[in-house]
Amino acid sequence: MPLTTITFRLRRKETAEAKLASNSKSAAQETGTVESQEAATRKVASESTVAPSATPRSTAPASATRVASSDSPPVASDRIVTPLRPVAWEGAIGKIDQRFRPLYAWIPPALAAGFDIGIKPSFVFDPPSSIFRFSKFNEVEHFNLAAKYIGHELSMERIQGPFTQFELEQYLGGPFQASPLVIVQKPGSPKSRLVRDFSCDFDHSVPSINDLILSFVPPTPARTYWTKFNELKKLVWNALPGSMAMVIDAKEAFRQAPIIWHQRRFCIIEFCGRFYVDRCLPMGLTVATDLFGSLMDVYRLYTEQLFAVLRLVTTNQVDDILKLVQVWAMPKEDIRAAFFAVCEELGLVIADKEGGIVEFTSTPPFLGFILDFGVRRSISLKREKQIKYRDRVEAFVKNNCKADLEELESVTGYLAHAALVTTNGRAHLVSLYAWATTFEGNYFKSNYPRDPRIRSDLEWWLELLSRDEPITLHLHGSYELDPTNIVTDACLEGIGILVG
Repeated sequence: MPLTTITFRLRRKETAEAKLASNSKSAAQETGTVESQEAATRKVASESTVAPSATPRSTAPASATRVASSDSPPVASDRIVTPLRPVAWEGAIGKIDQRFRPLYAWIPPALAAGFDIGIKPSFVFDPPSSIFRFSKFNEVEHFNLAAKYIGHELSMERIQGPFTQFELEQYLGGPFQASPLVIVQKPGSPKSRLVRDFSCDFDHSVPSINDLILSFVPPTPARTYWTKFNELKKLVWNALPGSMAMVIDAKEAFRQAPIIWHQRRFCIIEFCGRFYVDRCLPMGLTVATDLFGSLMDVYRLYTEQLFAVLRLVTTNQVDDILKLVQVWAMPKEDIRAAFFAVCEELGLVIADKEGGIVEFTSTPPFLGFILDFGVRRSISLKREKQIKYRDRVEAFVKNNCKADLEELESVTGYLAHAALVTTNGRAHLVSLYAWATTFEGNYFKSNYPRDPRIRSDLEWWLELLSRDEPITLHLHGSYELDPTNIVTDACLEGIGILVG
């Protein structure tokens, strides 16, 4: 699907920035194969004379390190790159329930100008110089993965570059802050994932990008809706006989949303001593989920209104979307085509069938569960998840349960997910939660559990997860949501509960 581009109509100047933009476009065209990307990036690496472990400061003249930045791009070649169509989203918002329209009125202008990630434009770099760490890769495979990512993003025009530090400060009109690329191993999988470490701490005087975002109140009221497990139970139990659902997934979800110009200085990529300006929301930003999730909330409300005759219920968890059809007013093929026509109208790019589409079925997978809308009316843990959790707990027990806080939180999170479909499991999580408090937030300390209940609870989980049959929650009776608000808080003296 071709990208929709919105061009800033500014007077073009024959400046170094315009030449840089032309050079970056040529660089993007030259990254046709992975081999050429690797050769180019190795050449750049050999030219770099800065130590990888250093945190260099700007050496540009004072005129190139102005703190104040313009809210508008400096050259006409810079664009807002997004497949999403602002006018279509404005029309969709105008058709949802009028109670929700004011909550999402900010979205069309944000799509046209870029999303604000929440750092004030008046933020001052003190001292007024750029801050960054070099991305370091210990394996050739990881280096090639990063080179492939840079080449792909350049070809999609979602990043600009490459720039030297001085060139980028000239282009942005001031200093910038870049977060390193890091490789993360997927738990229970040999695959690796390239991410941006926006929580990277530079030193005590320089906060990370995510800390900067958390220190300010975002100007946009972006708060995505998270589907609760009780809502899934209600959905499965109350579905009409014959109901079926399909699941779709937004492709490269966050990368479909643009970033406003004056916030891009905080979304800089460093690779092989050169810098790239990110035009789209990257994964790792604390606000990215709420920003893109707000778009999907509009999509959910819009499609439910549009297909009311089908008794359509749409539920989503950010980019994962389940669409339940309860009344078959038209053939499945026509309903499917209508769903994708709405995505085409809005410019929302959906993953292909192999990557993220589950066709209509009475037992669709969603959020790691299998929802059974048929006769059984149940929710089961996916078999792949059950095996993954079993292997993780088994390795944990074989290591005599020695763990640091990060590993303990990971295992506890897996088991908390499984406990949603087995109420008995909740009692076997208490000892793990209590053990986590003994670390006092220290992620560098590891120890053995002193409470004997911890090992017995883990062995109970291991026996449950090792069974051949899936862990299943069979639903009985009505699952209406309780509107009562319950707030809890704890301190050294005890626990307080407020109901009402």
